[in-house]
Amino acid sequence: MFWSPRCGKRHEGVGLTGQRDYILKRINTFRQRVMNGKVPTLPRAKKLTPLSWDDDLWILAMRVSNQCQDTLEGFCINTHRFRKAGETSDFMVLRPGVFPDMISFTDKWIAAAQKLSPEDVDSFPQNPNPLVMAAGNLLNEKNRYIGCGMLSAIGRINPQNHTSI
Repeated sequence: MFWSPRCGKRHEGVGLTGQRDYILKRINTFRQRVMNGKVPTLPRAKKLTPLSWDDDLWILAMRVSNQCQDTLEGFCINTHRFRKAGETSDFMVLRPGVFPDMISFTDKWIAAAQKLSPEDVDSFPQNPNPLVMAAGNLLNEKNRYIGCGMLSAIGRINPQNHTSI
């Protein structure tokens, strides 16, 4: 089934094509700032390769977001090419007439990353809260690719379900 019954009767995927370049630029600019020691709360990173958009991860992220789960425990989020895909999920409650965009989430995760301490970087928490996990995924030196999926669903406890992988 493409859409989980948990999504409710009123839901639709959110197109991200127009936001993709901004998302990449925003995240890569932040990674570059960390690498250059320009984020006062974080230690300088040795090497953070610029991320590239990957359509396989984009499709995977869309499929995961279409499940409308508050947690992804037990879900397989790997692909043939990406055996250990990182995952960040977030939710947002929006007023009627306000339309979701991925840029809001990107900015939220970057703000969370700027609040990390050097201790968080030296010894990443065993069970981090979702914002710390999102920040860690943004700054993971092993990451090379990103793909994002987003779903707008009305009538759920968390009406905005977004997943970025």
